[in-house]
Amino acid sequence: MGTLQNAKILLAVQRLGSISKAAQELNISQPTVSVILKKIESEVEGDIYYHNERPIKLTPLGRMLSHQFEKFVELDDQTKNYIKTFKKGFLPSFFSNWNR
Repeated sequence: MGTLQNAKILLAVQRLGSISKAAQELNISQPTVSVILKKIESEVEGDIYYHNERPIKLTPLGRMLSHQFEKFVELDDQTKNYIKTFKKGFLPSFFSNWNR
């Protein structure tokens, strides 16, 4: 459930309202997206989207999970930016007062 790939998949499905469109955007197969969504549902023991609605809409459980996944993806993006900045010889602002 908590992998970065899973987070990005659920967020793409939510944003695009379609498993096939999410798969296309993420350059993975539609069956892979479906399997991952089923795996997430198994882990949280509940439906994360309404299976009979098109476009796909998340259930309250799915929306809560999506909200958490947004934070996860944002933190990953921020960390990657900090690493790039660090490698260029600059420290992110929160390190400015950091002592060894």
